[in-house]
Amino acid sequence: MEKKQVVLRIDEQDAVIKFFSTDEMNMPFVPWLKGERGQQTFLKLRKHGKDAFLYAGAGSVMQAEIQKAIMKLSSDGWTVEGDVQVSFDGAPDVMSDRLLCRDEITVEIGAELLPLVDPCNGSPLLERLNAIREELVKSLGFILPGINVKDNMLLHPNAYVIKFRELQASSFELYLDRMMAIGNQEDLDKVTGWAVTEPTYKMPAKWIESKDRSLAESSGCIVQGALNVMLTHISDTIHRNAGRILGVQETYNLLADLAKTHPILVDEFLQDIPAIRKIRKILFNLLNEKVSISDLVTIMEVIGEHISELSSIDLMTGYVRKALSSQICYSLIDADGFMRAITLNTALEDELKGMLVEALGGVFLKIEDQKEEKLVKMFKEIVDNLEIPPVVIVAPTLRTHIYNILSEHKMNITVLSFDEVYQDIKILFTGEIKGTLFTEEEKKAASKSKEKTIFWSKKINKPDQKKKD
Repeated sequence: MEKKQVVLRIDEQDAVIKFFSTDEMNMPFVPWLKGERGQQTFLKLRKHGKDAFLYAGAGSVMQAEIQKAIMKLSSDGWTVEGDVQVSFDGAPDVMSDRLLCRDEITVEIGAELLPLVDPCNGSPLLERLNAIREELVKSLGFILPGINVKDNMLLHPNAYVIKFRELQASSFELYLDRMMAIGNQEDLDKVTGWAVTEPTYKMPAKWIESKDRSLAESSGCIVQGALNVMLTHISDTIHRNAGRILGVQETYNLLADLAKTHPILVDEFLQDIPAIRKIRKILFNLLNEKVSISDLVTIMEVIGEHISELSSIDLMTGYVRKALSSQICYSLIDADGFMRAITLNTALEDELKGMLVEALGGVFLKIEDQKEEKLVKMFKEIVDNLEIPPVVIVAPTLRTHIYNILSEHKMNITVLSFDEVYQDIKILFTGEIKGTLFTEEEKKAASKSKEKTIFWSKKINKPDQKKKD
């Protein structure tokens, strides 16, 4: 067999590589303890292009157990390629110290939620989180760090908290002995339970007893178990905060990997750190609105075509979103093949366009707090009565501003501009935001101001008209 001498850091555990031990083959295996010295042997295995390692002991002991393990793995499609000897001297990398390192993604749970991680119950939360992480990697387009789960006895017993780099991003209270019914208020009034707001889409909901599930479903509600509510919330929170995980170094790594197959797209950026920082901001904007960056080829082609405008991050993000319109729209279709959408009526759009102002090299929506709250209320009145959260389609000049307002008010709604709607997508319009943000007095004042502006405009232009005649 081929032998290789490998030296690894003490803290190194790659979430993509599998480590098998003879007693529990599906458990991640930590090859040494902190401060330990010596040498250990692993058998290198391969299956469908993926590598794995079987721990063979500090001195190739337990021969019988190892042979049994190899037979089992062989029957599962793994082939033995050789053995790897890992040497370690017990000297830690300074950044491996847990006092200096922060967990990228952490879920802290209260005492009543401990059954979700209890091995006697099959650790359902841990098992499902692994599957969710794999799905997220595919949908986001880059490798996520592992999701750590910790107990926190200081939390409310039924609470859990989702953190990124130890900063809280979201939280909720979960009741394992109940189910959540989600629907409009009229349907929810037919069932008995504790009224809450569903954590992911902020829809009206109730915690109901299991015996009332059939009644809730027949009333038109969607019913989910407590664990599914939590997992959907975790997945969505990671989706919305993925940009916080993708730093400048991670962006460089993505571009360096792309350079192996498409060097012409990225070579000019790899030595330009300021440009990489700007590309990172564009990727952040995409991830922040749950747009996958898996099609990095298209993204870099668009950035290259508009390289002179690279400093205009929002403008560049818009160019990229338009190029990814097919990907974005098809990710939003329902089981019937439709993208459910709502729009703003023309009068309301015109009012909002009138609030756009140019300043500091960008365009901003200058809207008063009272009018912003009124706009959000209009959205909620429509959205709260729909079973499926819709997509909002608005004018291109308003898209970013509308998204920012809804996001600040915790409304988890996708906002598209009309030029981002893919031509082959089937749209089912389910509502229209109507109304006005101005009082009658404000409209009259604006009308008089407009008349005065027109009068002075005519007065100024009058001499030119005479001269022309």
